[in-house]
Amino acid sequence: MLLYQSGGALYTDDGKQSLLNSAVSVSTMDWFTKLYTEYLQPVAFDFANRFRTGEMPLAVMDFTAYNQLSVFAPEISGLWGMLPVPGTEREDGSIDRTAVLSVSACVLFEYSENKAPAWEFMRWWTSASIQTQYGKNMESIMGTAARYNSANKEAFAAVSWTGEIRQAIAEQQKTVRAVPEVPGGYYTSRYFDFAYRDVVNDGKEVRPTLNEIVLQINSEIADKREEFGLD
Repeated sequence: MLLYQSGGALYTDDGKQSLLNSAVSVSTMDWFTKLYTEYLQPVAFDFANRFRTGEMPLAVMDFTAYNQLSVFAPEISGLWGMLPVPGTEREDGSIDRTAVLSVSACVLFEYSENKAPAWEFMRWWTSASIQTQYGKNMESIMGTAARYNSANKEAFAAVSWTGEIRQAIAEQQKTVRAVPEVPGGYYTSRYFDFAYRDVVNDGKEVRPTLNEIVLQINSEIADKREEFGLD
């Protein structure tokens, strides 16, 4: 989130190289890790419990935390709300509130023996009417905690959010970006975690640490691109 808000990117446009050691990535990583090393932000915490007691009055969380709190903390009902994420001020004075979204997908394999019925099932399952029906059934049986997060925009819009919450979600949806998928991209999250721990736990410097992990990430991307015949 912080990298995107600062104008950075994870990969080059062709997806062949990691940009985690670019100038903006280094400065963002330095800022991010200082939240833990200098400002002592907790690395792990139980948000619901700390929020309901007032110990943690503000947090950047997945919006599904709203569902949890609605059921888990009825004693503070009406005393809290949800807003778009805090933003980063750009050079032109605008506030960039970009947040990262998750992506799901249905996959039909080339060697499937039942392509036609499988494709019809996928079309049926991802349709707005079925996704809406499924979400409403889930919530009617298990309550607000089971509020369904559908990738179908029409079905998502049909969820019974309150006016203020719906407005906050709609505002945030205007500035969301996904993490690009590249061959070997699983190395990115893995080695980013390694770098984070090296800096926060072991006191290593940000730039050489990122340079080191980028070598590993780029090597894996190159190997996978060769394996898949992309170059």
